[in-house]
Amino acid sequence: CRAGRVGFSRGLGSVIMKRIVSVIFLLFVAAPAVSAGMLQEDGIETHLYTLKYPDGWRLESKALPVAVQGPDSEIMLITPALPAPDSEATDKMKDTDAMYEFWRERIRRVIEQSISEENMTIVEPYQESAIGSLPLLSGCSHTTSDKSFLCVYGLIGKGGAVFLITVEGLLKHEKNARDETVNMLKSIEWKI
Repeated sequence: CRAGRVGFSRGLGSVIMKRIVSVIFLLFVAAPAVSAGMLQEDGIETHLYTLKYPDGWRLESKALPVAVQGPDSEIMLITPALPAPDSEATDKMKDTDAMYEFWRERIRRVIEQSISEENMTIVEPYQESAIGSLPLLSGCSHTTSDKSFLCVYGLIGKGGAVFLITVEGLLKHEKNARDETVNMLKSIEWKI
């Protein structure tokens, strides 16, 4: 996540986002991710869902996490995880209370750690809501030095699919970036 590669121009992107990406990789290291063939210019297509990036946002990097840049230089990192198709072991865990608790706890830890980095002020502590019947986890913070925001979202989806999304940018673009992120998650087309 070098500054020029995906549009990080602020201190937040260059230091904190590197730490967050490291935590995300540690969180999802045991979870199968989407393959490169599933990543499209306008979204992610798998056997379980179709996720379309917000209008006006462009794909910056197909490497995981997927980097998408917004119209006002916001950066969204999308880390999807999903079970292998037709896996007997994962079929037993799909959509169970045990699976939800497993992911809820891991995502909670990532959100709490991410929004409480040095030089950040928590403006929205970890909270749980829902998109329909699916748990949506989130938290946000602001930096004091460069007037930027960082929000982290986790969605525990259908069929064992899980998303961890970070979005960051300048404070003046926070509301729009947050709305676009939640609307993107609400618009996921589930195939099951």
